[in-house]
Amino acid sequence: MKKIKLLQFAFLILVSVNLSAQENAQGLDERLTKAESEISILKKVKISGYLQAQYQRADTNSAAVVAGGNFAANSNQRFMLRRGRIKATYDGGTTQLVFEMDIIEPSPVLGSANAINIRDFYAKISMPFYKDLSLTTGMQYRPFGFEQQYSSSLNESPELTRLVNNVFPNERDLGAMITLKAPSTMSILHSLTLKAGLFNGQGIAKNTSGNLDFIGQLFFDRTTKNENISYRIGGSYYSGYVLNGDSNIYSMGTNTAGAVAFVKDYNGANIYSSLKREYFGVDAQITIDNPLGITTLRGEYVAGRQPGTASSSKSLDVDPKVNAVGASYLRDFSAYYVTFIHKIAKTPFQLVARYDMYTPNTKVSGSEITSANKFGKGDISYKTIGVGLNYFMTSNVKFLAYYDMVTNDANVLISGAGYAQKLNIFTLRMQYKF
Repeated sequence: MKKIKLLQFAFLILVSVNLSAQENAQGLDERLTKAESEISILKKVKISGYLQAQYQRADTNSAAVVAGGNFAANSNQRFMLRRGRIKATYDGGTTQLVFEMDIIEPSPVLGSANAINIRDFYAKISMPFYKDLSLTTGMQYRPFGFEQQYSSSLNESPELTRLVNNVFPNERDLGAMITLKAPSTMSILHSLTLKAGLFNGQGIAKNTSGNLDFIGQLFFDRTTKNENISYRIGGSYYSGYVLNGDSNIYSMGTNTAGAVAFVKDYNGANIYSSLKREYFGVDAQITIDNPLGITTLRGEYVAGRQPGTASSSKSLDVDPKVNAVGASYLRDFSAYYVTFIHKIAKTPFQLVARYDMYTPNTKVSGSEITSANKFGKGDISYKTIGVGLNYFMTSNVKFLAYYDMVTNDANVLISGAGYAQKLNIFTLRMQYKF
């Protein structure tokens, strides 16, 4: 009898152990499945970024420069953290979610009053029935031209041209864009890309004009079969509006003496009216891999109508109902740049030279720019010749030494403008990218 009870007891223990093992195995399977799912998600996420730390020296104290913003009062040299970008990209195959932030020192001059700013935050969805058709919504690059869509981590010079800094501040805008390419079976036509979208028009700020701006771009880029030559040519169009926050609007005309001047239109209905802005652009570049290295020649031309203020031709990115910006000044502008880039053979060095011309008002120049005829700082043309050397120490680290030589319209007759100042600036930068 005792033996039977002992056998029963042993059987119960074995059953309990077996059930417990099954439960543990099941729990382990669930944990492994969960871990595999989490790892699968993490594999779709890519983290990247870069830091740009630099030293700059200008010819004069308090220099007003595009390269990094104006210098502080009574200062002509500085260390600064120009950019500190961290980017996360989730790639789900036909879908992408991109988030990028910029961690820098606060700089109202650069349009950044905070130390942390969002640069990109958008979703891109490729159509399942045709992957070469996609929709991108959120904060993103404007589809206009080449340079203002070119990553600052790849840029061969310290800053973008004066055109981009004035007409496309922050480079990004809030909106929705479609991208379309011809089928790969159509050979040459597959090299054509069409981008078109509707945007707020105030950069990364809120829409204040009550209108949406249209931006469209068509470009052709191709590489030869031997991959020694690649080239691109494109055209862009921008049609939008700016909110006028004043009773006065100034347009180009002539004064009573027949001289070129701004003519005032005073009307109570002008307040909060929409002013048209329109840009046309073409860009082209060619890259040749040759025995001396890799040579790139790049150029872009943009012209159009730009509403601004008396002191600036910069695109308005604030609400004139909240921030008093004064009367609007309507100007026809033009701008272009030509850049030469040469990676020296098998060395880690790259030579750069760029000519940049920005004319905010094509109807007036030099001694015609006078306070008496209502012209101001926003009408002065600038040309910049930049030369530099890039040293790629590793695949992650790049050093840049660059010198900008800046000149503006001669004989400008605006009192107190201080345009006799030299605006040349030297930049020494270290970039770490991962």
